[in-house]
Amino acid sequence: MSKLSYKTACEFGSSLFDLYIKDSKDANTAISPISVFVCMSMLKHGAGGQTKAELEKALCIDAGSDGKEAENIIGSLKKSADQKFTLTTANGLFLQLCFEPVPDFVQLLKSKFNAHVQTVEFGCKQGEKIVNDWVEKQTNGKIKDLVQNTTPDTVLALINAVYLKGKWLRPFKPAKTDELDFDVSKEKKVKAKFMRQEARFDYVENKEELFAMAFLPYESESKNSAWEMGILLPEKGSNPADFLKFLQHDSLKSLRSKANEQLLDLMLPKCKIESSIDLIPILKTLGVKEAFTMGANFSGISGNEATMVSAILQKCFVDIDEEGTEAAAATVVMMMRCAMMRTEEPTRFHVTSPYVYFMHQPSTGIVLFSGVVHDPSA
Repeated sequence: MSKLSYKTACEFGSSLFDLYIKDSKDANTAISPISVFVCMSMLKHGAGGQTKAELEKALCIDAGSDGKEAENIIGSLKKSADQKFTLTTANGLFLQLCFEPVPDFVQLLKSKFNAHVQTVEFGCKQGEKIVNDWVEKQTNGKIKDLVQNTTPDTVLALINAVYLKGKWLRPFKPAKTDELDFDVSKEKKVKAKFMRQEARFDYVENKEELFAMAFLPYESESKNSAWEMGILLPEKGSNPADFLKFLQHDSLKSLRSKANEQLLDLMLPKCKIESSIDLIPILKTLGVKEAFTMGANFSGISGNEATMVSAILQKCFVDIDEEGTEAAAATVVMMMRCAMMRTEEPTRFHVTSPYVYFMHQPSTGIVLFSGVVHDPSA
């Protein structure tokens, strides 16, 4: 069941990433598809009827599954952390004063998702600060002010937070970092700080599709649970968004199996990326529609009280430097009472042009963070 869980989560993540990149045009991007998957899976457990069916379809969850996909993913993430590689994930359920959720839903989140449950006062800065302080703590201070502009009609905030910090197995020497040209396009160049080293890395070329891929491992106590950063570099002049299909679960597993260790003259730009994503338009494209209407069925959360999803947001942070990678993300689902809902809608591997990056675990195929860098100087 675990392998099916990984594939399910990765199929959803691939669809989410593809839509996000297409909407982002030429901006640098960062997203954690797994964080969205876990958060939406928790929401699904409180949905019924058509609302639940739409969520399951978008999440690529088979209606006949045991419903433990997100639990399996969380368990895998926690097991892969060790003294050398930091990876944490936390879930939170923050409830409005005087809102009484269905007890079974709260108990399920506590027992199956180890969720922190707390009552706060939405509609005021003090209540929002309690939630945001919790998120900031879970992400080592990298994600701030996730929840804003709540009203007294906000009934809950459902949150997943993830944090990753890994040191390269083969770190770059800062003395070799140099400022060079990065080709944003045929017409535009910018200066960027490039890290450089000559070392052996797993590497694969796809000459038919005109791209190459290198895998940069992080330190780990166990090879079986180790993580790495993959860099997919298309031929210059290509659009990185056209290559996202190779991050789909089966394609990525196939490519990774064909990679061989090779001596690389590796150049990689340092970059720091922060993003804030409104996920509702993307999820609507994936078929989640009723959840955002007055016809939403969240009887498993709010009982007989009519509620609907008012916002789904993610903030993400990724920092790539000579030592390694630090990344964090937090995803929040906000729900409101329907009556007050507002309807707002050697081998050269020089990464000197736009590229796709992703942090993934080869043994499971999980992609925890991914994005596209169009301009590392931005």
